[in-house]
Amino acid sequence: LGIGASDVSFGWALEAHANGAVQSAYQLRLGTLAGEGDIWSPERVRSGRQVDVRLPDRIRLAPATRYFWQVKTWDGGGDESAWSEPAWFETGLLNESDWRGAEWIGRSIEEPEPWSDFKTAVEFTLENEALGVFLRASADGREACMWQINVTGKNPVLRTHRKKDGNYQVLADTDLTKHGFTNDSIRNGKHTLVFDVFGSTITTKLDGKEIDRFSGDIPRRGFIGLRTYGNERARIHRIKASNSKGSALLAEDHGDAGLTVSGGSEAILTGNPVSLPLLRGEFHAKKPVTSARVYASARGIYELTCNGGKVGNQRLAPGWTDYHQRIQAQTYDITAMVKPGANVLGAALADGWYRGKVGLGWTKAYGEQTAFVAKIRLTYDDGTTEWFSTNRSWRADGGPFLTGDLQDGETYDARREQAGWDTPEFDASRWKPVTVLANDSAKLVPQPDDPVRETEVLTAKSMTTPAPGTHVYDLGQNMVGVTRIRLTGRKGQTATIRHAEELHRSGERKGQLYTDNFRSAKVTDRYTFAEDGSVV
Repeated sequence: LGIGASDVSFGWALEAHANGAVQSAYQLRLGTLAGEGDIWSPERVRSGRQVDVRLPDRIRLAPATRYFWQVKTWDGGGDESAWSEPAWFETGLLNESDWRGAEWIGRSIEEPEPWSDFKTAVEFTLENEALGVFLRASADGREACMWQINVTGKNPVLRTHRKKDGNYQVLADTDLTKHGFTNDSIRNGKHTLVFDVFGSTITTKLDGKEIDRFSGDIPRRGFIGLRTYGNERARIHRIKASNSKGSALLAEDHGDAGLTVSGGSEAILTGNPVSLPLLRGEFHAKKPVTSARVYASARGIYELTCNGGKVGNQRLAPGWTDYHQRIQAQTYDITAMVKPGANVLGAALADGWYRGKVGLGWTKAYGEQTAFVAKIRLTYDDGTTEWFSTNRSWRADGGPFLTGDLQDGETYDARREQAGWDTPEFDASRWKPVTVLANDSAKLVPQPDDPVRETEVLTAKSMTTPAPGTHVYDLGQNMVGVTRIRLTGRKGQTATIRHAEELHRSGERKGQLYTDNFRSAKVTDRYTFAEDGSVV
């Protein structure tokens, strides 16, 4: 379904009950109707070939068309078979002109505004070694101040760092014993760090005591965040931030149980994260529909829904190509999903390889903004067709996915779900018009290979609890996939799911995930509950 003209090849398998059976010849026919050869009906070909039989160059296939083909063969003795049962394939949109009328659309990028002067409080329990807090961090985390409570030495210290272009420089160690703290006192119970960031000065308090006042080279604007590395581990109970006028910038409450942050974890908290785009377009079926197709692609990755149901079973479409040169397009059969009258096609976008992390953590390798393009073809029972395309009539808004990165993972806030957003009954008056983006030089081509699909379901072989609130599930093998898990929680509570290939085999973190080999990749999914209860 939706193949390219140059990707068409024919192959067949034969059955024979006698030893030494061979094919001596074959004959093909190709037509727009089953059992016909109006497109191609060559003479018998004397050959034993049964795979990769190609169309001659003179045959030009039409876009968005179903073709039927059959084969018959001759055995070594010259006996002729009957024609095979008709098989079929459909072409996709083959040429640039086939996409005429469809515009690349997206949601206007509304990046969170970095903070200048602010006050933030972090309530935490230190479980092992250290906890770092980012101050005035850039959204990508490459520029920041990082103030760290550290108990790895003889005395506890506040270790201050400056991060530039992804590299850390230690600025100073402040001995906390002179303020009445010991390693044991910091390890036990809850504590609160308060940072007052004003101009080029950062004032730090621990449990109400001023422990440091730093003035110097710090970023002028940015966000806050959390950082752990190696064996470092802490539980975060509450985080608050407000601007110089006292207005709230951020507030997170993880309760007494807390949110565990541990080795290799970096999170930048922007207060009101910009969620990934949801796009919706309405189309009307004026007559009974006998066939409905969607031809679609994206700069980024996308998933489709129609009238509230998932379209297709593939993941990570359209796949990774050099997006400057070509972008693969997919074809979907939505005949059973289309209703008489009003219908809605929905698209959820994520950064993928186009805008997300690739290689050693580079971002925006191919472009600044994700986008979507599609054409819908309805074939009515009277034989007529009607086309609908992505254009300015589509609407856009944010959804529950706050982040979605191939290396860093997904952050999903169920409180931001919009029930029925991809159905005709939904009131989209609050949604904004899409942004229409320029076409680029990249060619849209039908996907030539099989898509990424689920091939197997693995059940966890065992579960261990190496630390309070941390459960490790062993799936028994290294694999590529996604997690399906039942979670039970309270409204506003966040569950964190991390992934790894190895466990720590010794030391304080024995049995916990080994993630050092991931470098800067977070490989972390987060789910925030909309209500008390269980979800899958």
